[in-house]
Amino acid sequence: MNLVVAAVGGAAALGLLALTIRRPIFGCAVLVLTVPLTAGLTRGAVIPVLKASEVILLVVLAGVVIHQVTTRRSRPVSGLDIAVGAYVIGSIVIPWTVLLLSHWSADLDTWRTVLSPALFLGVYYVFSRTAPTHDRLRIVLNSTLAAGVIVGLIAGAEILNLPGVRDFFATYYPGPSQASYRANSTLGHYSAVGAFGLLTFILALSLAAFRHRDFPGWWLAAVMGASALGMLASGTWAALATLPVATVIVLFYARRVPRELIVTVACAAVLVVVLWPEISQRIESQQLITAQGFALPESMQTRIRYWTEFIIPALSDHLWVGTGTVIPSTVPDRLTSFVDNEYLWAAFRAGLVGVALLVGMLLTIMSVAWKQRGDMDPSRRVIGAASLATCAMLLMLGATAQYITFAGLSQEIAMLVGVLAGLTAAVDVRRPAAVVVANPKESTALGLG
Repeated sequence: MNLVVAAVGGAAALGLLALTIRRPIFGCAVLVLTVPLTAGLTRGAVIPVLKASEVILLVVLAGVVIHQVTTRRSRPVSGLDIAVGAYVIGSIVIPWTVLLLSHWSADLDTWRTVLSPALFLGVYYVFSRTAPTHDRLRIVLNSTLAAGVIVGLIAGAEILNLPGVRDFFATYYPGPSQASYRANSTLGHYSAVGAFGLLTFILALSLAAFRHRDFPGWWLAAVMGASALGMLASGTWAALATLPVATVIVLFYARRVPRELIVTVACAAVLVVVLWPEISQRIESQQLITAQGFALPESMQTRIRYWTEFIIPALSDHLWVGTGTVIPSTVPDRLTSFVDNEYLWAAFRAGLVGVALLVGMLLTIMSVAWKQRGDMDPSRRVIGAASLATCAMLLMLGATAQYITFAGLSQEIAMLVGVLAGLTAAVDVRRPAAVVVANPKESTALGLG
C-alpha cells in the first residue's frame, strides 16, 4: 500500500511540476487550494521527513523558477521584496548564528523551526513573480475562496458532531486536545481555523465592497457565511474580536457597505442560534462574563501570568538577538507551549531585531496597500484593502498566538502579499520613463514623462 501511495504521489508531483512549468498560474491555484486542505496532516504521513503541504509548495516553487529561467522573465526588486526578504532572512540567519556561537543543544526539530520562515518567502516569491493579469487573478482568488469554504464547512461538521467526522480528523489531522471540543478542520489547530476564516472573510468582503465583476455576489456571500461558520466552530475569541475591526477597515477603505455583508450578518445570527450550546459552553469555560461585566478569557489571563512570571524573565537575558528559538531551561517544560505570542516568539527567535523586522514588514505592506486606494484598477484596490486589513489582523492577533507561523494560514498570507507585490510591480514596469527631447532651433530641453 505504501508503494502504491508513493507511486501515486510521485506521479501527481511530476504532473503538478509539468503543469506549473507550462502554466504557472494553475500551479499557483493548486497551491492555494490544496495547502490549507493538507496542512494538518502529520509530518511523514504522505512522504518521509516532509509534510504534504511542504511538498506541494516545493514542487510549485520549482516549476515557477524553471518557468522564469526558460522564459527569461524578471522584474525589478521592490520595497515589498526588501521588507519580506529582510524579515525572512533575518529570522533565519540570526537564530542560526546564535545557535552556532552559543553552542545551544539543538535537535532536528529546532533546525527545522529555524528554517521555517523560508516557506513564507517561497510562497511570496511564487505569487510575486507570476504575472497577475485579471484572468489569472480570478483563478487564484477563486481557489483561495474555495479553500476557505471547505475549511469552514468541515469545521461546522465537526462542531455539529456529524457521524464519523470528528474521528476521521482526529486520526488524520491530529491537533491539540481541549476540555470543550474546538474544530481543527484540515489545518490541525483550532486557532488557525479561526484566523483562516477571518482571512477568507476579509478577502471576500473586499471583493464585494468593490463590486468586482468577476465574482458573483451570491458566491461572495456564501464564502463569508462559511468563514463565519469556521470562526464560530473554532471558538477562537481573538479572531471573533478582531472581525469587527477588520470589517471596518475594509469598509472605510472601500467607502461603501456591500449588500453581501448584510446577508452574512443575518446568516451569522442564525449560526449563533444553532451553535449556541457549544458557544455558551465556551463562554462559561473561559469565564468571559463576571459580576463586574466582561473580562479577559481565562486562558488569556493564564498566559499573561506565565509570561510575566517565567517567560519574559527568561527572555530578558537574551533581549537583543534572542536564543535561536530555544526556550531557556528556566522556563519549565510544561510552560514552553505558552510562548504563544507573535512578539515573544520573534524575540526568542531573533531578539528585538526580529520583532523590528516583523513589525517593519507588516507596516510596509500596510503602506503599499493604502496607496492602492485611489487606483483605477479594481483588482489593485481589492488586494490593497484585503492586505491592509490582514496586516492589521496580524498585528492584533499576534498578542494571542503565533498566527503568522500556522501551517496553511501562513501560506495564504504570503500569497496575498505576493499578489500585492506583483500588481504594484506591474504598475511600475508599465509606467513610462522620463524622456528628454532636444529642440535644435532653441537651446532648451523639454522633460516628458
